[in-house]
Amino acid sequence: MSTARPQRFSGLKGYIDRRMTIKHLRILTAIARYGKLSEAAHSLNTTTSNVSKTLKEIDEFIGERLFVRHNGMFKETERSRHLLTLANDIFSAMDRTKERLDQHPPLHPHTTIMIGYYRTLMSGRAHTLWNKLVLTERSSSVMLTRLSPSDLRHQENSRQDFDIILSSSDLRPFLHFPEWHLITRPLQDLVFMTSEQHRTAPPRSFFLPACSESVNQVLTHYIHKYFPDHESISYYDSLHSILEVLEHPGACIAAERLDSQQIAQSVPIRVIQSMNHHGLHYQAALNVGLLERKGLLDDIDALLREIAIAEQGS
Repeated sequence: MSTARPQRFSGLKGYIDRRMTIKHLRILTAIARYGKLSEAAHSLNTTTSNVSKTLKEIDEFIGERLFVRHNGMFKETERSRHLLTLANDIFSAMDRTKERLDQHPPLHPHTTIMIGYYRTLMSGRAHTLWNKLVLTERSSSVMLTRLSPSDLRHQENSRQDFDIILSSSDLRPFLHFPEWHLITRPLQDLVFMTSEQHRTAPPRSFFLPACSESVNQVLTHYIHKYFPDHESISYYDSLHSILEVLEHPGACIAAERLDSQQIAQSVPIRVIQSMNHHGLHYQAALNVGLLERKGLLDDIDALLREIAIAEQGS
């Protein structure tokens, strides 16, 4: 008793499913266009024997000839016209895709964007920029680092790895490479806030962010002038460490409005005073060479402007 072997998966459909390649389609298209194997081979920068061998393999797999010879020229058959139509559709789709890629090239291959910020006062601005970059630069990893005084004074080479550094202190003494471009922008709004839970308690203990000497002088002067009954002034190094302070009646935190918005997501707060001092500024140091190589210079600058506009409207 003999057992029938499964039928070989062949024919035109089988070829399309199992064997067809772009190389095959280019050879078939060239044969149809030029009518001679030698000219088809020349147009594809290959040999006549390679074209002949490929055509023979396709014919054998399908089980019939794709071209017939007439007066020394290779002519299409009904079978080959199916493949040639398919080839034309594929090549047209490839051309359209390449054209779209040329018009809209991928701006940023996967890379790392490094943001550094100096002094706690810049925390809210740095986190806002970080959040926006995470949403807009999905092909990139965005790293956020709080810089210490030692990082600025002594780690010159490692600073070159950062794409942007934010600071309320003057960065000019620390950034010596010509690639750094400094942008100075106003600190729009500083606020004093207490816990909503203790809204009736008068502010007694004030907590100020680590900031530049000029900002510190403005804040302490403001406290002495508008809260003369205060009992103490202390400083904090991170927003996370200061949140528990708000649990105590009479505690008041000074921060930039961007930070107050971040704190409000964790603890209900009440802003008791807003201080818009036109003489206060912060600096954004852009590593122009690095950002240009990553194709991000315009994006970073646009986001900083967007944050500034949002502050003005808050």
